Amino acid sequence: MTDAELGAVCWLRAVEQGARSVGADVPWGDADAAWASAEARRAVGESDARAMAQHFIVQRALLAQRRLAERDAAWRAPLQGAVPQGWRWLLLLAAAALAALIAGNVVGPSQRINLLAPPVLLLLLWNLMVYLLLVFAAGRGPSAWLARTIDAARTRLPGHGAAAPLMAARARFAAEWALLTRGVLQARVAVALHVASALLALAVVASMYVFGLAFDYRAGWDSTWLDAQAVQRVLGIVFAPASALAGIALPDAAELARLRFAEGSPGERAARWIHLYAITLALVVIVPRLALAALAAWRARRAAVGLALPLDEPYFRALLRDGPQRPRPVTVLPYSYTLGPAQRTSMAHALANAIGPGAQPHVAAALPLGAEDDLARHLPTDMGADVAVLFAAAATPERETHGAVVRALSDALAGRATLAVLVDESGLRQQAGSAPDAELRITQRRAAWQKMLHDLSLSAPKFVDLS
Repeated sequence: MTDAELGAVCWLRAVEQGARSVGADVPWGDADAAWASAEARRAVGESDARAMAQHFIVQRALLAQRRLAERDAAWRAPLQGAVPQGWRWLLLLAAAALAALIAGNVVGPSQRINLLAPPVLLLLLWNLMVYLLLVFAAGRGPSAWLARTIDAARTRLPGHGAAAPLMAARARFAAEWALLTRGVLQARVAVALHVASALLALAVVASMYVFGLAFDYRAGWDSTWLDAQAVQRVLGIVFAPASALAGIALPDAAELARLRFAEGSPGERAARWIHLYAITLALVVIVPRLALAALAAWRARRAAVGLALPLDEPYFRALLRDGPQRPRPVTVLPYSYTLGPAQRTSMAHALANAIGPGAQPHVAAALPLGAEDDLARHLPTDMGADVAVLFAAAATPERETHGAVVRALSDALAGRATLAVLVDESGLRQQAGSAPDAELRITQRRAAWQKMLHDLSLSAPKFVDLS
């Protein structure tokens, strides 16, 4: 899914959430929603079930996005017609060129380089601090907290917005977009920051050499606290890798003492120091930052490939009821309950109402009473991604049996399949017959099943009639 497609989905969701509010002046109504769903159904092609569902939602959002923009330009989607990603790099290069221009004479004023205090040392120190943070603070920081805050804000943002429905929709879009793309955006921001740092270092190196052609830079040092031996140790630490790599010798303490500006020394020609600074910047900043940018770009591509819609959320589940129907196998596990031919015939219709369009029942052998004690032995080996455990409403719900088997199934299927709890009322209705209190008895039995499962923090039951 591309950024533009995901942006269209987020925008339409924000608009439709506002359109449901009483009195909201939104140029999108139920007739528009039905039109978009119908057109999207005709546009989608054959695919596997989940890809088909996502494709339907994306096509619907793109159609709606165009209609909204044509109807009222103010309701144009925030990412519709956004700047292509390639242009972002040109903007980044322009920013780096501006940084080089601003940097100008980076090595020091008055054509004198103080070996202890040029801005280049600050640039080196800053990048070393960044690397330490990347090593020791990896995975920490505000990302998780920010995601939770955005998710909470998304549900609290005003849906009515009678005074400013457009602003309310844009606020909802921003929260939705930030939540769904936070992994991709974090990686892309990292790419931009790493590349910008590398370009800034390149600009500094270029500035040193370009200005060195036109001016005679002199290198020396001054310090209130350090003597020549201490300066020699500091410079040895900073420039040791560059010195070893380029074969440029560093001065000893006696030679450095003769380069002290405060003693009236004119310093020495700065050529070797410019070379040392350039090599050090390449080793400490340019190469590592470009490598980190490449890693972040790979992570961004991987995260972008994994962009997917949360199809299990109520908004998308409601949309998919109007979407194309594809077969959805559901393994039905009756518990201490034998289904007759009529009940098996009614199962497909009941599942479609309880679980969703396209549900196709595959009724397995009934689980015997007490199966929760050794569940793995009784489960079929060919269960799919959807499982429904079926109880008879005529049975009194019990925590030790019915509740225990739902708990055991939930634990066994965790991460592998979704579990629905179905309660068949056909037998209970047959027992109640036409008695005056028939509906009351059915209502009371429903409440008993709901309370039992709620008290155990299990999925709420769905009541079906297989008569």
